[in-house]
Amino acid sequence: MTLWGYNFVAVKFVYVAMSPAALGLARFLVTWATLAAIVWGKGGSLKCPQGLGWRIAWQGFLSMGVYMVLFLEGIARVAPGEGAILLATSPILTAIIAAAVGQERLVAGTVVGSLTAFAGVGLVVGSGAFSGRTDVVGAGLLLASALVWAVATVISKPIMSKVPAIEMFALSMPAAALVLVPYGVRDMVAVPWAQLAPTVWANLFHVTFLAGLVGFVGFYRGVQRAGASAAMLYQFLVPLLASFFAWVCLGTVMTWVQWLGVLVVLLGVGYASWSRLRAAVVRTAKS
Repeated sequence: MTLWGYNFVAVKFVYVAMSPAALGLARFLVTWATLAAIVWGKGGSLKCPQGLGWRIAWQGFLSMGVYMVLFLEGIARVAPGEGAILLATSPILTAIIAAAVGQERLVAGTVVGSLTAFAGVGLVVGSGAFSGRTDVVGAGLLLASALVWAVATVISKPIMSKVPAIEMFALSMPAAALVLVPYGVRDMVAVPWAQLAPTVWANLFHVTFLAGLVGFVGFYRGVQRAGASAAMLYQFLVPLLASFFAWVCLGTVMTWVQWLGVLVVLLGVGYASWSRLRAAVVRTAKS
């Protein structure tokens, strides 16, 4: 989550030298090649298990393809802290979707927490839009990316009961090429790679390897061990970290109303999470 928190700032530094489309494809190519080398080096398989191919491909198409386009285009239009709080709705969306498909149970507290969190998002976006500081299109793209990320997370859970997290991550990547290659090939070719400043290279390394590889592998291992909703709970730390890094590195500050929105979102997510865990403890005790 710390790596993802700084990622909202890192992309801002990279955008000085290239477009979101160029970054998306460059990140994808490097991450895919690195993942394949790691899996091969560990003696893992780069072939999809029988019966899981379409599920893995669909998960990769959404999580590494559609989600990445929505995220990169959205964060290009809003401040890091605002972007992070919009994505913080993912845990709530994950819990709702997981319940809808019968993967987990939805409890009343989750519903209350969801409504509270979305009210907080309304404060963040509404205050920023009213003051002219928030791009409504960018906010919409990030909310859409949160929904796509939640769907992809729920899809990944049953897959990882049969496939190690890092192998699933590697196997899912090719499907993302269907989105990212047409999206970014022209812009990536136009980037003056030899002239990039050291700051750009350093932040590109963060986006590609640290947030893009270490962060995702760690997250998927969390999903594999704790479940989709439990792993997503940690994402509520990202808005605070992103806002802190944005203040330190970019001098970006949010209004007091937006900070109130952050608090409301965190309270909503926290209450929903506590309710879900309490319900799980009760079910375990009864069984």
